Amino acid sequence: MRFARRGVSVIAAVMLAVALMSGRASAAVTSVTFDIGHSDCTAPGAHTLNLFLNDVQVASVPTTDGCTCHENGMVVTLTDASGKSLWIPVAEYRANSSAVIQRRNKDTHALELQFTVPDHIGCIAVTPEFLIGGNWDSRIFYFWTHEGKLVRKVISSTGNAYQDMKFEGGHVVAGGVLADRSGAVDWLDLKTMNHVHRMNVGRTDRGAPFTREGMSIRGKEIVFLPEDSPSRLFLFTLGR
Repeated sequence: MRFARRGVSVIAAVMLAVALMSGRASAAVTSVTFDIGHSDCTAPGAHTLNLFLNDVQVASVPTTDGCTCHENGMVVTLTDASGKSLWIPVAEYRANSSAVIQRRNKDTHALELQFTVPDHIGCIAVTPEFLIGGNWDSRIFYFWTHEGKLVRKVISSTGNAYQDMKFEGGHVVAGGVLADRSGAVDWLDLKTMNHVHRMNVGRTDRGAPFTREGMSIRGKEIVFLPEDSPSRLFLFTLGR
């Protein structure tokens, strides 16, 4: 399992938010803005900016024009940079059906927002700009705003029936099952949703491809939840 993770050292970032102060009128934080004035253009993967809040990575965004210098820098606003929300697709268990996309508080599980989709949505990735959902076997990718407005649809051309996907390192990382029933993880270009890197995976000792069901990735660690009950988690470390 070998894939070079992109990274960059961001020198300047300014967070604009409403602070909660005891004894005064308060408001919930609804967004965080990063004002990026400088980055190391010679670092590996310098065209991707990893954004951190309280030492936790909350997003990865590509630069707008490679490594070209701009007078005004780059401003990125995240509507859920605190990571306090979970995005959950609640779908009927059949193709060509319907789903409800819910945003819930990570701590209390209280419903914060939801919208309906006239298709089965089985997996979802959250980027700073969009929600990206895959329908049954991810034959179609749906792009929505964080408020639920449909932006575009992309027909998948990868031949991989994605069961789960996440946004990491400037790419959509998706795990699924190929036509020969083997498993693979693809790194997808955010604009085209074409795969730019594929990592084939093996099977558990029960015969299930590691990418048969749930998957998560953060940095060099990738986690699979491939089996039905009793389920087991499998953690791997990606090489460079």
